[in-house]
Amino acid sequence: MKTIKSKILLTYVGVTILALVLSWFFTSIRISDYLEGLTKERIKSATRQIVNYLVSDSIDNYNNLYNKIKIISALNDTRITLIDSVGKVWCDSDIDIEKIDTVENHKNREEIINARNNHYGFSKRFSHTVHKWMIYYAEYYENPLHIGDKNIYYIRTSIPIITINRLGTEIKFILGISAILSLIIIFVTSLQISEWMTKPLKNLKDFALDLKNGFYKRRFHVDKKDEIGILAETLNQLAESIENEKSEVERLESIKKEFITNLMHELRTPLFVIESSLETLQNMNFADIEKVKEFVGKASNQTKRLHKVVDNLILISKLRTGEQVVNLRSLKATDFIKKIYDDYKEVIEPKNIEFVLSINAPDDIKILGDKQLLSYALDNLLDNSIKYTQEKGKIELSLSTDDGHVVFIVSDTGKGISQNELKKITEYFYRPELDHNSKTGVAGLGLAVVKEIIRMHNGALIMESELSKGSKFGFKLSISK
Repeated sequence: MKTIKSKILLTYVGVTILALVLSWFFTSIRISDYLEGLTKERIKSATRQIVNYLVSDSIDNYNNLYNKIKIISALNDTRITLIDSVGKVWCDSDIDIEKIDTVENHKNREEIINARNNHYGFSKRFSHTVHKWMIYYAEYYENPLHIGDKNIYYIRTSIPIITINRLGTEIKFILGISAILSLIIIFVTSLQISEWMTKPLKNLKDFALDLKNGFYKRRFHVDKKDEIGILAETLNQLAESIENEKSEVERLESIKKEFITNLMHELRTPLFVIESSLETLQNMNFADIEKVKEFVGKASNQTKRLHKVVDNLILISKLRTGEQVVNLRSLKATDFIKKIYDDYKEVIEPKNIEFVLSINAPDDIKILGDKQLLSYALDNLLDNSIKYTQEKGKIELSLSTDDGHVVFIVSDTGKGISQNELKKITEYFYRPELDHNSKTGVAGLGLAVVKEIIRMHNGALIMESELSKGSKFGFKLSISK
């Protein structure tokens, strides 16, 4: 599998090679054209100089002419050819004088035809006379040049193309070396750039693998504000979210286990008392009616306790699954709370606890609610106050109004709970620390049930408590018109 680093490197190098090859190719063409143009200007200028030299110099015979042509040709590194009006070659610097008569007629050569038509002409071809590729330049004179005893109508100069090619090859070689050096520099630079670009990605990959393997506490630190920085921040947020969710799941699992343990205890204790009471009744003398009442009372109380546990569990299940239907009816708040007070007065006062009803609301004020569920909520709040309030303590059931709401409060002078536990006390299966070693409570279900009931009434739960000073629990509902 190719890494991103290798892909970036190969892309950089590939694009660079392609660019260098294309640049070298087109530059080579331009150089060849430039050198050819430069050469044409060179032989054109050389021709003019040769003409001036031949015309100005006194040449008295053909042999002398030939010698002069040879010398000028060598000095200018240029082949020189003198041609008459009909295309006969009179003199050629690259052909011996003895062989000049064997040279074929030049009147139909391209450069001669162009010169005859335009006074000068160029051509490029392979010369069968000297067996080389040549570039030719010819000038035509309507008034012939009298050189020695000859009338010259065309003066042609030429140089081997190999001379141009040699210079072009040298330039191309230099360009090739420069391209290779550039490629090496670009390769090294690309290697460093790809390393710089892909290092954060590699670290992100390792970070993601750590998350996959469960290392959710790890964080990726990056100062970049680009896409990599955004991705890193997103992964950090994902890791934090997963860590919190995992912690929450572990916490809830712990609470659930604790709930099961508490529930087993809550069920085992009353069942044991009931079983013991029944066994005792089975074996005792029923003539002792007081003893019979005592054990029947114990069995009855524990049965009620079991009933409360089961009721809470059933209601929680219905509330969580949405099976519980809320039957909203218009209720007169004062009558409702008085009924609750009357029901609990007979329960609380025998425990040597002061029980007070306080109403600070109009007598006709109404709420919209499910009477059964709201009664159940207040039952749970009052049961909690009874369990945690010692003898000679005080429990107050109050009704008041507050900014368009009716407020129900149960306050007591009981043990209270810490602020930390106050935040968790409405969670399912949670039980305060002070309950862990006590025989009171119903497995931490009561306030969870109250919270769900009030939520289904679109109300707000009220919770205040202070250790060793007491608690205040309640809820408020909107006033019904």
